[in-house]
Amino acid sequence: LVKEKKYEEALAVLAKIPSNQHIPKVRYAMAKLLAGKDHKGANMSILYLQDVYTNCVSAFGCLATVLRSGASVAGTLDVDSITDGLRGSGAANLTTWLEAQKLLGAGQTEQALKTMSLLGTNNPKILTEIGLVYHTLGMRHEARSELAKAHSLDSEQHYAMDTLALLYAQNTPPMVKELETLATQLMNSDENTVEAWIAFGHCARCQEKFDDAMRHLSAAIKRDLKNIDLYELQIVTYLQREKIREARAAVAICMQNLPSSPRARVLKAQVLLATANGKEEAQSILEDVVFAHPYLLEAVWLLIGQYDSTHNYQKGTEVLKKLTENSMVPFHSMGRLHHQLGEFLSKTGMPAAAYHHANLALTKQFEEASVQANDSFGANTVVPYSTNADYASLCAKRVSWSTSR
Repeated sequence: LVKEKKYEEALAVLAKIPSNQHIPKVRYAMAKLLAGKDHKGANMSILYLQDVYTNCVSAFGCLATVLRSGASVAGTLDVDSITDGLRGSGAANLTTWLEAQKLLGAGQTEQALKTMSLLGTNNPKILTEIGLVYHTLGMRHEARSELAKAHSLDSEQHYAMDTLALLYAQNTPPMVKELETLATQLMNSDENTVEAWIAFGHCARCQEKFDDAMRHLSAAIKRDLKNIDLYELQIVTYLQREKIREARAAVAICMQNLPSSPRARVLKAQVLLATANGKEEAQSILEDVVFAHPYLLEAVWLLIGQYDSTHNYQKGTEVLKKLTENSMVPFHSMGRLHHQLGEFLSKTGMPAAAYHHANLALTKQFEEASVQANDSFGANTVVPYSTNADYASLCAKRVSWSTSR
């Protein structure tokens, strides 16, 4: 029945089994079938998984799902005592993994990520979960790295590869070659999975087959109203095609279904920035998001861009200084942050401080520093340089110029 996708009939068959004959395998089957139903069904699924673990204490997969769900029983479970009977590094890794699931269930996503990072594993399933947590936090660079690593270790795995496809498509510029390779591999492995078709949908969008891509996106959103990735792709595509009215309608639905999602608020800000009189509200939204979620780099760059376009360099400098001192901000972004801080300091007449942060940008290997600096020093200033020394020399000229001015 399950192979024929007759899930209701399958549930009815299992329901006929007397409760006193519900062995763990039956409970697990019930849990899997109920998980994809409505909210009530999902809650019932968790209860069945609790029963599975109660009757089979080695069912750690079920336990992890219960912990991650945030179910009330999760708060009473002592993870250390659960793995007391186990030995070796596997026991330590299991304890760490279960503790991370418990933190996720409690909404402590950042702490869960720190705990997961202690695993130091090449297990593709664990790498996939770490990648998904990064993605939940909006840390795209890290998410893409972990998911790509998982795919390289197990190219037959389809789970979460739709997210990897999205991350390839969202890159600037889109990683078309990697995306096409991923989509082809997924199709060759199993063309009947949702992940394979979503990957091909992203390919269609990157190849500018917008009508096909948007049709599939709208259908996907109707089936999964809580998927922020789908909304993001839809709204960004509307904005790219300058369909502002459609983007506003889409973001309204997104906010209705995901009112507390910081990524949804960033999408709203993006739409507002594209309108003539929405920039002030957009800035307010972005300031709130960056303050609470500084790792959401999309919000950071949008906010800094808004400060730059409105010549609000003092406020921009304050925000950038705080971000460069915040441990929650991804390390790979520090170079760009220091570079932008140097730009704002230069524009507010602080050349020495600007020079200092320009050098910090270089020490943090900011690969875009030379390109952006050439632009920021003026359209009429053409300085070909490719080394740190060249760039430092140019910074010195900027300091001298700013001082004399």
